[in-house]
Amino acid sequence: MNPESELLILVGRMEGKLDGFLAIQSEQGKRIHGLDDRLGAVETDVATLKASRSTNLNWLTIGVSVLGTLIAGLALYFGAT
Repeated sequence: MNPESELLILVGRMEGKLDGFLAIQSEQGKRIHGLDDRLGAVETDVATLKASRSTNLNWLTIGVSVLGTLIAGLALYFGAT
């Protein structure tokens, strides 16, 4: 085998390995993109849950305050008579 044909074989091997590497890199890019989409959906869900929890706590606080005010008013009314 002459040196020129050996060089062509080596270049062909390198090209094959480079093609394989690029295919793997492309697959990893797709997986990362998919994970990024899933993470965005999770972040949206967490933000929604936090907002919902905050709203529920606000209603609970308002409800307890109104109930406390009513009890205090009743106590004053019945305590004065």
